[in-house]
Amino acid sequence: MTREGMSTIFDFGEFKSEMASRRNPDGTVSFITMVPGVMGFELVVGSGPKRTLIARDAQHEYEFDAQ
Repeated sequence: MTREGMSTIFDFGEFKSEMASRRNPDGTVSFITMVPGVMGFELVVGSGPKRTLIARDAQHEYEFDAQ
């Protein structure tokens, strides 16, 4: 994650995306990709002691650790 002015940018290696954020009804925070072609992909900030992001689909949950 980097900051460019008022923008938050996530670099996924294959592509970069400006991110929007929102507070969810359950109190968690989500980051949503804003780059065309991958717009709307949601990553939820993990609640544990490690810095993690969680991606979910209908049947799976994927947890990514900060590096």
